[in-house]
Amino acid sequence: MVFLSLITAGDAFCQPKKDTLVVCLGKAPPKSLDPAVSNTRQVLTLYHNWGDTLLYRDPVDGEIMPCLAESYRLLDNSGILLSLRKGVTFHNGEPFNAGAVKFSVERKSLFSKAQKQIAEQAFWVPI
Repeated sequence: MVFLSLITAGDAFCQPKKDTLVVCLGKAPPKSLDPAVSNTRQVLTLYHNWGDTLLYRDPVDGEIMPCLAESYRLLDNSGILLSLRKGVTFHNGEPFNAGAVKFSVERKSLFSKAQKQIAEQAFWVPI
């Protein structure tokens, strides 16, 4: 009877606390949760649980599909024309628009090697 009560008490310690999210990302923690800095499978898998992309590749047939971009058209190998979904807002209430897309695209190109190292440290938050 004592043994059974110890097992039951031990099981209670293994349960997550209320309102707690437990995420397993493998043995090594990612260097950053910022997809502009880290493009590991761990980070991209986690990112797709809290963020959306302009386009995505359908895992079944490999086709490029719209997401935050309602449609797209390639422009003579020089760019891409995106029609953005309307009525989308970020978690802080700011609108999703062309300015936000421009900022995100340009943001990644602004990272120097040193800035990427700083960002990897600054954005890493243990879960």
